[in-house]
Amino acid sequence: MIVDDNLMYKTIKSPNYIRRNIIGMGIDLIGLMQQQDKIKKIRQQKNKIMGVLVDEVKTTENLLEEFYNLIPKVKKGTPKVSPVVKSIEKKRVKQEQQPTKIDSLHQELFDLKAKLDSL
Repeated sequence: MIVDDNLMYKTIKSPNYIRRNIIGMGIDLIGLMQQQDKIKKIRQQKNKIMGVLVDEVKTTENLLEEFYNLIPKVKKGTPKVSPVVKSIEKKRVKQEQQPTKIDSLHQELFDLKAKLDSL
């Protein structure tokens, strides 16, 4: 056995403390690896679900396109109102604007009550 004179030995002052730190780091590393594995599984599930959703969206778009093709085409325009309806609406507006005799009597009664209260 050859012994070299230049070998240096180093003593560890607190080996228990260093062992605890190394074991703690190992435990933390295992926890991180487990979290990374969970994240990887969640990403795989997300990708599967996104693939299913993309297929569903494509199917829905195809069905909507078929539906729009089945609907009869309608011309855009303003609806026509018959002249009878217009004349009825004009008469209603005129009738609402003209005060009736009952309304004028109520107004006079109100004015009289206001004069009595002021006396």
